Amino acid sequence: INVYRSLPRKAGVKLTETPLPLRAKNYTDRPKNIPALIIGYSLTALDSAGSESDKSFEHTIPVPDIQAPDVPQFFIAQGERGRILLAWSRSQAIYIQGYELERSTTTNGTYTLISRVIPDSTFADSLSPSAGKTAFWYRLRSVDLRGNRSSWTAATLGKIPDIIAPPAPAISSI
Repeated sequence: INVYRSLPRKAGVKLTETPLPLRAKNYTDRPKNIPALIIGYSLTALDSAGSESDKSFEHTIPVPDIQAPDVPQFFIAQGERGRILLAWSRSQAIYIQGYELERSTTTNGTYTLISRVIPDSTFADSLSPSAGKTAFWYRLRSVDLRGNRSSWTAATLGKIPDIIAPPAPAISSI
């Protein structure tokens, strides 16, 4: 018996170097990284002369995916009046769903998730300049279609311009 593995719209690849014995009841496939959500397996039989049969009907199964996507790259923050624009390079992972962002007021402080999964590679964080805070730290991570999440990026600083005028001077004596 020979075992074949195939991906959607691709020809099968023979996995067994030597045929399995006729009485074999199982075979364990240990693929490294499969770029598909489903995978197919089929079998062939060999006779005593070594002639191979046609492939059996293909049995498809979902690919178990527990591998996290890559961490996003080139993450930058640029402040504007009332908001901070965040941008990063798109992940090269095949099945990327999007990205999640967190914000903190200090580098090593407590971060709070500020977005759902963002399909794009840009985000505008609208902030009230009257809140008194003009500097924020951001972290970003990738999310794939199976819900696996990458590690967080290093914290990136974003500053909005200080547009609040100082208080008016007061005359204390004449």
